[in-house]
Amino acid sequence: MGVSFKPIFNRNYIKTKSGRYSIHLRVTIDREVRFFDPQLPKLEAKYWQGRENKWVKDSHPQNHLFNKALMDRMSELQEYVNKLHFLDRPVTFRQLSEFFERKGDKESFNDYIDHYLKITKFKSPNTRKKYKTFRKHINEFNPKIKFKELGEGLILEYRDFLLGKGLVGSTVTKYFDPFKKVARHALKNDYLIRDPFFEVKLEVPISVVKRTALTIAEIEALVNLQFEKKEEQYLELHRDLFVFQCLTGLYYSDVRGLTAENFINSEAGLLLVSERFKNGYRYIVPLYKFPEAVRLLNKYKAENSPLVFPTVVDQAFNRALKIIGPMAKIEKVLYNKVGRHTFCELLISKGYPREYVAKMAGHQNSKTTKTYFDISTSHFINELSGFGAVDLFKSI
Repeated sequence: MGVSFKPIFNRNYIKTKSGRYSIHLRVTIDREVRFFDPQLPKLEAKYWQGRENKWVKDSHPQNHLFNKALMDRMSELQEYVNKLHFLDRPVTFRQLSEFFERKGDKESFNDYIDHYLKITKFKSPNTRKKYKTFRKHINEFNPKIKFKELGEGLILEYRDFLLGKGLVGSTVTKYFDPFKKVARHALKNDYLIRDPFFEVKLEVPISVVKRTALTIAEIEALVNLQFEKKEEQYLELHRDLFVFQCLTGLYYSDVRGLTAENFINSEAGLLLVSERFKNGYRYIVPLYKFPEAVRLLNKYKAENSPLVFPTVVDQAFNRALKIIGPMAKIEKVLYNKVGRHTFCELLISKGYPREYVAKMAGHQNSKTTKTYFDISTSHFINELSGFGAVDLFKSI
């Protein structure tokens, strides 16, 4: 397959009032021609001579910049074509055009991450956030990673870097998911010759999950908490939102998006039906089983707003919870996720089967629900309730 590149000046042979014309690269594949725009400034005709490596005359004050830019762009294309030939892949105008138009250093994996974030449509804002956090970590580790450097050694060094930052094993594993996705996307587009993760064993130590959940007594302490001082009264809304989380299992990102359409009156009572903001997975919460949640709903639902609850900023919400906890004599640190963990623990303590807990919590992966059961003392006690005690002295 014949592939060639050549700079072309004023390819349409037109005349302009300014006397300045564009420079393009003529790309030829098996006698078929396309023109790529190297995004160079327009040039007066008197400075163009078209000689190889000296297309722009020495008389132009920036001739070396023009000529170097053209050589660099053609060199990039030629290296890419050589790689395709090496991989025994066909060379197409689509491939060359996508490669040519991509911004940044074509040999830089860090720049490719930027490109991936730009062209990828993520299912949720949280997924995009995870990829951006991965980019932040990888740039802190090494901002100049070349594709040719991607391999087992670098991958394990990056693993150790994340662990050295104090990240737990499950979090380290989470940030390797986007690493693998971006690397394999680059492999698919022929920036890599082989999958750098092939046969690499990360062996990340996974610690036992520790989740903070409130007891019924602690929830009652929150509900009964009074905000008597004027400067404390703003905390009432934050407290109520958090209690609603404890009784529905929603993250605050889900609570603030609730509208009247999410609440359905059934024969049994009021249901909350929606999709999780994080993954779009459908959940159903029988609110009629949680009278305090219904009371809060009726307290805040407004006739002049599509949203059920007033909105607060995430950071302000978590700051308020850190103030509210000690006021209610709760020693545990309160934050957004504690409400969700509390809800799951409440269901388990009341003997709800795993599949119902999963449906109410909107768990996409059954392993997530299983983790709650595995670490729940309530579930452990409930499971033992049908067994007798081992009394060593009963027979004496």
